[in-house]
Amino acid sequence: MRLSATAQTLQLSWLFTQQHRFTEPFFDDSIAVCKRLFAENKATNKPLTGIEVLLQPTPMPAAKTSVIVHHVSRCGSTLIAQLMALNEQMIVLSEVPVLDDVLQLLPEQEKPVYFNAALQWLSQCRIGTEQQVLVKADAWQLFQHEHIKRVAPLLHTCCCTAIPTKYGNRIKKAAACTWYRACCQQMHCQHLHMIYRPAIWMVTVLMYSNIISGPCTNWPQRIRNIYC
Repeated sequence: MRLSATAQTLQLSWLFTQQHRFTEPFFDDSIAVCKRLFAENKATNKPLTGIEVLLQPTPMPAAKTSVIVHHVSRCGSTLIAQLMALNEQMIVLSEVPVLDDVLQLLPEQEKPVYFNAALQWLSQCRIGTEQQVLVKADAWQLFQHEHIKRVAPLLHTCCCTAIPTKYGNRIKKAAACTWYRACCQQMHCQHLHMIYRPAIWMVTVLMYSNIISGPCTNWPQRIRNIYC
């Protein structure tokens, strides 16, 4: 769930999830739901371990990570994550705190190893239908893309940003989007998709890229529910 630094060591806190699918808009929401649903998460003594536990084999097989979504705010990336979560073959990890903690707290040479290990633990096939994983990163993780690319060099990377003209005279927003696109061009990613609004284009690109398999017949209503 989280990685925290103490005076002498790094400690992991764990969450009991049973078979709850991560369908909430953000992983913090999934944590809150699991804490409310399962008595195991209400214990006084919270389960803590050293970070080296991540390097042990996972109890269950892990699904394959297929895509990471980088984004700036208000660009539709949460919509992408929510749409993918409708497919029970997908595990959606939306802005997971422990992945941020690994990238911020560990030395440079250890980041790829532990990022991959944490991803394996988060991607376990707990339901039995999971085949692929979508990771929605925090916006700042664009600067950590080199570490992520070393973990999975063939990973599809979707970079989501709003169209600058949508914001009229809001120069700062337009400048931020221009800077963001420049950063994306520096990533030299083999599978890179720049995605803009309208949101339906994002879904089309994802489906065309074989990131998901099979149609979701209830998407139109869910799109309205999520986007409104």
